[in-house]
Amino acid sequence: MRADASSPAVAAAPDGAGRWLRRLAFGLLFVFLVSIKLWVSERFATDLPNWDQWDAEGLHLLLPWQQGSLTFADLFTPHNEHRIALTKLWALLLVGLNGQWDARMQMLFNGVLHSLIAVGLWAWLQPMLSSRWSRLLWVAALVATFAPPHAWQNTLGGFHSQQYFLLGLSLVGMDRTLRCAAGSPGWILGISCLALALFSMASGPAAAAVTLVAVLAFNRPLRSAVRENWPTLLAGIATVIGGVLLNVHFAGHDALRAQSVHDFALSLWRALQWPVTFWAPFALLTYAPWLWLCCNLAFARSPAFADRRAVVLAAAGGWVVLQFLAAAYARGAGGAWPASRYFDTHTFGLLVNLAILLLVVSPRVPAPDRRLAIRLLLPVVLVVWLVGVGAGLTIHARRVITGDLPAVGAWFEAATRNTRLYLGTGDRQWLQEPYIPYPSADVLESRMSHRELTDLLPVSVRRFLPLTPAESHGFSAAGASPATPGLVFAPIWGSYTASGPDDPMREWTSEPITPSGLGHLKFEMAGDSPGRKVALDLWSADRSRHLASIRPTKVPGDRWRAAYVATPNEPFRVVASDHDPVGWIAFSAPVPMATGSYWVWRLAAHAPLLTWVSGFLFLALLPWAIRPIASLEKVSHT
Repeated sequence: MRADASSPAVAAAPDGAGRWLRRLAFGLLFVFLVSIKLWVSERFATDLPNWDQWDAEGLHLLLPWQQGSLTFADLFTPHNEHRIALTKLWALLLVGLNGQWDARMQMLFNGVLHSLIAVGLWAWLQPMLSSRWSRLLWVAALVATFAPPHAWQNTLGGFHSQQYFLLGLSLVGMDRTLRCAAGSPGWILGISCLALALFSMASGPAAAAVTLVAVLAFNRPLRSAVRENWPTLLAGIATVIGGVLLNVHFAGHDALRAQSVHDFALSLWRALQWPVTFWAPFALLTYAPWLWLCCNLAFARSPAFADRRAVVLAAAGGWVVLQFLAAAYARGAGGAWPASRYFDTHTFGLLVNLAILLLVVSPRVPAPDRRLAIRLLLPVVLVVWLVGVGAGLTIHARRVITGDLPAVGAWFEAATRNTRLYLGTGDRQWLQEPYIPYPSADVLESRMSHRELTDLLPVSVRRFLPLTPAESHGFSAAGASPATPGLVFAPIWGSYTASGPDDPMREWTSEPITPSGLGHLKFEMAGDSPGRKVALDLWSADRSRHLASIRPTKVPGDRWRAAYVATPNEPFRVVASDHDPVGWIAFSAPVPMATGSYWVWRLAAHAPLLTWVSGFLFLALLPWAIRPIASLEKVSHT
């Protein structure tokens, strides 16, 4: 095998070393993407379920599950226009394993799905890219599209796993079906993914439809294509018919549909134009590479690429365009710009077109097969495309980071606070629209009237455990400093007195508490840092054994700071002591927290560090990871 065309002096890396370097780079990219998504969700989101989750997951999934009446058929009941069985199963799995309905945990695992798609795209296309500069550009494009929260609604919404299921299953389904022999394990996997995509979103049949078109359009002659691919055609037709039969009309969203041809056309044009929102004619260029590839595969006597991945790229671009058509019809009222939750599909469409451009400009396409004018024009087209799309993505990312995220973060904070206060006090006045996690306060109150649901809610809004004093000496219910904000949602006790303590030996002991069944407890603490003279501890019910000490990560002072401790496996007492003449301590009744939620919180707290470390190591390894590997770089072009 010849050396990299862009660096003739650089020999291919040894097979073993090259594979391990590449796998390590894949892992580092995965960790980087997951960490940055977790960082964003920790900074701007909340663990509280919101909007559609209260219906699709709460009322129609978790409530019957808690009541013991959930059936398999319930997974397939429509949610608006969609049958989101995969999202329901995903939610049921995470809640069942964790024990709490934690949206931030869902965001973490949704981010895992999204990041796996990015790593898969890198591994999938890299063998077709002959030069190191094209491989480097491909990796940079993956980072630029998957790392920033372009589709922030998906990043900050635990409910939006359906977007990732739709994208991932459609890609795997198209690739395996179009590249594997009928009846092979890979082909069976592909057909299965196409079928499963029907239960991701209403546009799930698009992948099967595009696969049918690709088989018929890109295999000649037509009669041979039908004879050789009849199993794929039959399976694809059955999948499309199944998708049509599963279609649901939801009258409540009729007003969101395109009300005229103008609305539909304008919405579609804006989808094709994005992210270059500042210049409408750029829509003619954004998907021009995909259109060229389709024409080349369908009509050229000798297609530019013999590798079947080119056919998959053509099908993937068609899938994106079908998603645009569906969204322009279903959400095109007024010719609106696409909503944020669709931008993961949009950014994938950009990657498809960039991949085609990189392959066309590739030096491995024999020069005699190109005219000189075309060879000179292609790099110019690539640069213009990159500058336009790069500028659009930069502007969009800046607008999201400086505008959308702070605004939605403030809304999440207010909605969480109001929900916590309502559940802690039972006072309806705290459910003030729009600063609640549902459009209607009346409906939200109805949802939260089910104790089976509120018992699953995450730690940020969960009801506290009953905590009553058995002995209290020097502690009071108003025992925090005047500068410390009051806690309305949970009772507190503290040792603070304005005139100083009469007795420096102040202690407080609770009645025995039965463990909640969840792995951790969250206390709110204020005052001096616990130490030998000021302490908050857990003791066995008979006071014979010390079980744990409760310490916040920083000295709280005149503010409340969370402190976490593992839940004992036996009945226990909360014991507070203040033997410091000038110190004081205050604490709240504890709130149960699931072990999974606790570790997600711990991971989120370290997400910035993980992002920087994994990003640095990834960049350090990248020059070696994009080198060719002798036994893997066998790509044929015609």
